[in-house]
Amino acid sequence: MKSVIFFVSALILSEITKRSPTPELNVAYWNFIPAFFIFILFAFGALSWGAWFRNKLTLKFEFETEKSLFDLSFGTVFLFFSTYILTYLGVFSVHYRILLWAYLSLGVFLGGSMVHLHHWFKDFEDSNRKWRSKILFCIPLLVVFLKILEALQFNQHGDSYLTYLPAPRVWAEDGNFHAWLKAPVFFMVTSWESLYAWGTALLGLEGGRGLDVSQVFSQWCVGGIGTFGLVLGLNAFCLQLSKKFPLSKTWYPIFIVLALQVPSIRWTANLAKHDFGVAFWGVAAAVLVLFDMNKNRRSAFCFGCIAGAAVIGKLTVFSMGLALGIFLLLNGPFLNALIYAGGVLLSVSPILVRNFLETTNPFFPWLNNVFKNNFMSMTLAPGANRAGTSAITFEGLKVYLAEFVIEIPISIILLLGFFLFRKQLKDYAKTVGVVFLATMVFILVFRPSTEIRYQNCNLMLMAASSGYFLFYFIESLKFKMNFDYKKSILVVLSIFFLATSNVTIFSIFQIGSKKFANLKERLPHLTGGDGKLWIRENLDPKKTILLVGDVHIFYIVDRQLTDVTQNIEWSRKLETMETPVFEEELRHADNDILYMANDMQYWASKSSTKQLMADSVKNWNIKCLLYQSSQAQIWDLPCLKTVM
Repeated sequence: MKSVIFFVSALILSEITKRSPTPELNVAYWNFIPAFFIFILFAFGALSWGAWFRNKLTLKFEFETEKSLFDLSFGTVFLFFSTYILTYLGVFSVHYRILLWAYLSLGVFLGGSMVHLHHWFKDFEDSNRKWRSKILFCIPLLVVFLKILEALQFNQHGDSYLTYLPAPRVWAEDGNFHAWLKAPVFFMVTSWESLYAWGTALLGLEGGRGLDVSQVFSQWCVGGIGTFGLVLGLNAFCLQLSKKFPLSKTWYPIFIVLALQVPSIRWTANLAKHDFGVAFWGVAAAVLVLFDMNKNRRSAFCFGCIAGAAVIGKLTVFSMGLALGIFLLLNGPFLNALIYAGGVLLSVSPILVRNFLETTNPFFPWLNNVFKNNFMSMTLAPGANRAGTSAITFEGLKVYLAEFVIEIPISIILLLGFFLFRKQLKDYAKTVGVVFLATMVFILVFRPSTEIRYQNCNLMLMAASSGYFLFYFIESLKFKMNFDYKKSILVVLSIFFLATSNVTIFSIFQIGSKKFANLKERLPHLTGGDGKLWIRENLDPKKTILLVGDVHIFYIVDRQLTDVTQNIEWSRKLETMETPVFEEELRHADNDILYMANDMQYWASKSSTKQLMADSVKNWNIKCLLYQSSQAQIWDLPCLKTVM
């Protein structure tokens, strides 16, 4: 009965959302209400699949929090894997919306009754301070609520509009990856972003309808599923530490906040990127492997699948995946470590197969010197060529290690712990040692070519464990005084950590009314200014557009675009031709419209080209200029061909 109600409710809601207007129209915020309920149903479907697998494989967990952590992490990984299988079967797209809802309903039918998400709340109750622990744990839940609220805001960070929003949108509409070859940067989308494609398909959105709804759904996946999953994972981590290092549960919310507020990561929590989602999977894999009470092949395989989804989602998380594999190798049967590696390989295989079938390079856009192909665009080349080319140096090592002190000042306690907790050194080294190993692998292999935030799950576990062992050390001090000085110190530290955090109640001050403005009012603040809005309001959707200088294409992704930095032929012209010749090529292009945007980031390395282009455009016939602003120009190309 539960699955029938789920299915019928989903179809009714998606019938409403599929009629969402295109973004150039004035959209009221009530339009997002049915989309939010669809997001809740989607998350419950993922949980149900995870719970069914947990029950079917008879996996045991010590805490209810760990059950919920497994259900959510494995359920979302299963949906990621299913997305690719269904795509290659030809049944994953917005046109198969009813079938996709039936697929989720099957999960609810099989495992919906096994989802007891409310049970994990008991894990946060301290028997001695029951009400205080409940009140304090409202802080991490408030963080999740605020992230869901912040997801209604339209940010201006470029990566989302370049890759992580348009690629899943095109995928869900077309039901395949062939169109990605016109914008090879889309192949940066891997595991976590498949959840965004589910959103577009389940909402029934196609063409230009509901582009803003797609964005908000994707941001809910990060702020809702990703952040909530991290709360579960970090609390499970603290619960397991307490078995060997007893500490009141009252303080666990403080450690969770410490992890969520790591400066280099926290800003990604409400963006349609993959950082927080991959961090959730990485933390889940670490907690489940480190404290596995099953220690059998079934658990090793499932946990390997979760780790693999995190690794392929962000290759730098390989550092954690490797550290967990070494942990299994040293603390269990060799076969378990081997099966864990098999789970990792299974999760990365859909991306390798996709890339090979579409580009002949399974590791695209990496290793193009080994797997020759003709799909490396101008936008992709700089990052792909830079990755892995920088070697670690002694001076660099000192800088990278110093970053951790800046990111997590209390992380020094983890090093001191090897001396402070000598009586429990074995237990301490098993947990903290894995985090240290993953961090060192990242520093030596990835950090010279990337940023510190790329090891997101390592940093979060390091922050949580630093806070935990700092509080544990203070509570273990033995000085006789007339007042409870230890409790006073911990209270002061807690207030300090919360007061300096921007993910607790203080983040509500970042939610400004202007950020909730209508999308029509927000579009001009994106790259190209009013250019994209003018295109949406004035151009026939059948018109073909040649685009220069605006790679943030999500809000015109439904139009017939040719981006000179994405299109292989055009990007080579831009790289090799002299500006006057390239300008001539632009004017004689076989497109209807030329859209030129004043993107500072795009033109940063081409300042001389930009000036020459500006000088050339001055000589073009003004009669062919359809639109002009300080940030964009839109030209009628057939007109330019006839009058010049």
